[in-house]
Order: sequence, then structure tokens, then C-alpha cells
Amino acid sequence: MKSTYIFFLLISISCSMACKKQDEFLAEKPNDALSTPQTLSDLQLLLNNEELFNMNSDPALGAIASEEYNVSTPQWKTLSTAVQRNSYIWAKDIYQGEPYSNDWDQSYEQIYYANTILDYLPKIKYSYQEQKIYDNIKGSAFFLRGYASYSLVQTFAMPYDPKTHISSLGIPIRLSSDPNMKSVRASIKENYEQILSDVNASVDLLPDFPDKPTRPSKWAAYALLARISLAIRDYDKAYEYADKCLKMKTALTDYNTLSPGTYTLSTDFLNEDIYHRTLTAHTIPRSRVSCVIDSELYAEYEPNDIRREKILYTYQNGIRFRGSYAVKTGLYSGLAVDEILLIRAETATRIGNLTQALKDVNELLKYRFKTGTFLPIDLKDQSQLLIRILLERRKELINRGLRWTDLRRLNLEEPFKQTLSREIDNVTYKLLPNDKKYAFPIPYREIELTGMQQNER
Repeated sequence: MKSTYIFFLLISISCSMACKKQDEFLAEKPNDALSTPQTLSDLQLLLNNEELFNMNSDPALGAIASEEYNVSTPQWKTLSTAVQRNSYIWAKDIYQGEPYSNDWDQSYEQIYYANTILDYLPKIKYSYQEQKIYDNIKGSAFFLRGYASYSLVQTFAMPYDPKTHISSLGIPIRLSSDPNMKSVRASIKENYEQILSDVNASVDLLPDFPDKPTRPSKWAAYALLARISLAIRDYDKAYEYADKCLKMKTALTDYNTLSPGTYTLSTDFLNEDIYHRTLTAHTIPRSRVSCVIDSELYAEYEPNDIRREKILYTYQNGIRFRGSYAVKTGLYSGLAVDEILLIRAETATRIGNLTQALKDVNELLKYRFKTGTFLPIDLKDQSQLLIRILLERRKELINRGLRWTDLRRLNLEEPFKQTLSREIDNVTYKLLPNDKKYAFPIPYREIELTGMQQNER
């Protein structure tokens, strides 16, 4: 017990060093504390401290840059960082001299600790009775590395396009905790191949369901594979993985039973929460003062749609958001049953299975309308049903960090291309479909240290 405590203490010190900045973290030799794990319990301890190691935090730049909300000029000027202000207007330089980015740093820290676990596992002796523990630790590390890598490629690389994915620059792939490994940008194709390999490797190692929603499981792995496959527009695979996830368990929360607080829907984990994560803390949409929900989006909610009053509410003459699944005050970005139902509904429509699509979207919506008021959707036209499901996706998954990926992928389809527009200080800013600004710049210090090519803006 004492050795485990000492190991945890040393790991905490190492984390403090590591959290300085990602480029320094990769360039320096890790604290010798990381040579001390002796047992599976030591590595499990590392996995179990999600908050300390930011293992459940996702990049938020895409959430800032999406069009789900608006900020007035006076409020925009009071935003605490240049990164927030510049990301909101899609500026060419979002950092304004700041060399680092939490969105980059935290995700690569997650990858580092996942690699640390995978590097040390083969060195640890364990008994036959500990095989499931070993598998869970290994599967969790693969899952976390794949999840973090996916989050990074959604933020710092252009959307997956089968016409360009071989030549387009992605993010560095790191498969070792060795800080001396050179950081080189892989192609987007290589990124997704590695991401899918990692998450698929986790499926047979993880338990079916987690002991708490902040930990990976096979249920979550199928959900993540569905999300990734949708992002790369592999609709057959997205349907397959969503179907596997939902066949394991389909749990929905009746919004009529919820009593939301100022910021969140509930102080307890919802039963539809598959894997709990939140966006980094600098997200503008979490502020009920600065953030006003887009009026056109709000108008899409029907009068009996209980989300109008459960996840949205009026404050200071504006529509605000309080529908986070997070149990504290952050913005939820994890995997939940509602998202996976909508993935299966969308992909079922795209592959021609309209019966399944209608079943899924109606199953979700009956829990989102005032009791006894929901009239099932009965659209027979494939194009019209797809448009409706995409609209329901916008209304249901608002402020979860998913809209940025949806904009990226849907801009590759002519009917769904969209130009975003914002006005600050009487200046109109636009983000055109497939603009190079859909890839955020890599932090300057990382470019200086590695010589990697910067994203064009």
C-alpha cells in the first residue's frame, strides 16, 4: 500500500512537470517516477485519476468556432483570451504570440500516459486471476490514445476527404512514451488508420460496461467507432458500429423527469451517458452571460419540444444553454445513446433503410416531447428524411463539440455546404465551405521545436 502511495505521489509530481507545456514535455526526459510501476494496480491508479491527468478533457476550439451561438461585440471584447476572441471570428492567427495551446497539450498528454501504460505493461508480472484487469488496462490505453488522436485530427487537420487524404497533412502519430521520438506530421489517411486500429484493438479487451461512466468499455468503443466512421463518411461502418453499440444497451432519459440547474441537466450521470468527457474550460458556449443561442436554431424547436425549456432557457433577453450532460459545470463532449441513435438513423437513411431510420429518430424524440404530445415522424422520401434527421442532430447535440465535425463533413456534400457568418464591431467575418481555416494552427512553439509544417490559414 505504501509503495502504491509513493508511486502516486511521484506520478503527481511528474504530471506537474509534464503539464508545463506539451513541447517541453516531449522534449525533456520524463521524471524517473515513471520507471517505478511494479504492479497492475500501479497502472490502474494512473488510469483512475481522470481529473488529475485531464484524461477526460477534449479540445474546444471547434466548439468556439461553430455557429450554434452568438456573442455580441461588447461581450466579445471582454472574453478572457485572444484565443477565444480570434477563434470566434476565424482569424488567421488565433494565438497572437501565445506559443502554446491547451487543446493541443492536453490531448498529447493523454496520448503520453496511454503510451506509458502500453510501454510498461509487458514488463509487469501478473497472475492468471489478474488477466481481466490486465486486459482492461491495456484496452483502456488503446481506447484513450485513439480518442485523443481523433480529437486532435478534428481540430488541427483538414476534414477527411478520400480525394486528398493520402497527401493532406494530419497530426504527429506517437506510439511510444519516449520523448526523444521525433514529431513528424503523418497523412490524414495514416491518422485515421491508426485511430481505428487503436479503438478496434480496445474492443476485445475492455469490459462490456464500465464501473463508472468516466471509464472506457466495449459499449463506448463501439460508440466511438461509430462517431469516427461518420466523420469520414463511411456510412456502412458507422451503421454497423452504432448498431452493435445499441444492441448492447439502449438507455434513454425522459426529459420530462429532469429538473435542470443553471448549467447542467442533472447533478448525476444520466443513464444514456456511455462515456463521460467534457470540453476544455476556455469554451465560450459554457458562459450564460456571453453566449446567446442562435435564434434560427432556437426557432426549429417545436412548441411541445421539452428541450426548449430543459436544455434552453431565457436569461437577460436571450436564449441560453443549460443542457450539458456534465455532472458539474463543464460542457459535455462524451458519447451518449442519443448521439448513437442519431448516427444509426442518419446512416440507415443514407444506405436506404428508412424503416430503421424512422424507428430510431422516433424512439429518441418521444423522450424529448411533453408527455403525450409527440406525433411520430413518417417521412417516406429519403432526401427529406435525411434533412430532418440532420436537423434533429443539431437540436439534440447542441453545444457538445460535435457541430464542428458535422460542418466539416457535410461541407463535402453539395446540398449541405454552408457559409458561416459573424459580425463584430460592424465587421462581417465569413467562413466558407472547405476553407483552410477548418484546420486550426498548430501551436507556434511546437512548430519551432520540431520544424513541422504549419497549417495554411
